[in-house]
Amino acid sequence: MKYALILGLLLNFAGLVYADDGISEQLQSMITLAEQGDAEAQYDLALAYDFADGAPEDHAEAVKWYIKAAEQGHMDAQYNLAVSYDDGEGVEEDDVAAAVWYRKAALQGDAKAQYNLARSYDDGEGVEVDHAEAVDWYRKAAAQDHTSAQYNLAVSYEIGEGVDSNKDEAIKWYRRVAAQGDTDAVERLKSLNARE
Repeated sequence: MKYALILGLLLNFAGLVYADDGISEQLQSMITLAEQGDAEAQYDLALAYDFADGAPEDHAEAVKWYIKAAEQGHMDAQYNLAVSYDDGEGVEEDDVAAAVWYRKAALQGDAKAQYNLARSYDDGEGVEVDHAEAVDWYRKAAAQDHTSAQYNLAVSYEIGEGVDSNKDEAIKWYRRVAAQGDTDAVERLKSLNARE
């Protein structure tokens, strides 16, 4: 009887050690859901690995889970996967793949993806340079109050790149950005007004 009690305690202790292998119950639950194909759990797990939030930092593992969620249409996973390709973090840098995933998230309405896709078109990173296409994506992000998109849209109107030069439109967008405290926009406004 005494040996059975000791054996039982040892087995319970061994079970605790196995359950406590450095992975929290919350993380284990997330892994289980992710492995079952839950896109939200896959995205959350990717974030956990990407930012060492409850999991060891492992960018390659993060990319693996971003891909799984992104392929199921998860907008935030698509955006973060694009950023991973853009930065070469956890995966080899690939401007074409970044642009593909930015586009997928942008088409779902993600303002950050719309802005980054616009930049890709402006800079010819992963896509052919197309300033008019860049302006279209800047407009979409600017309409969602993305400050950098508003600023770049103002610049496009000011210099006439990808759109006809339109000082009034440039001023309108610079004012919106300046009202948010952007000092560059304030300087551009001063410069435009000095030219009158």
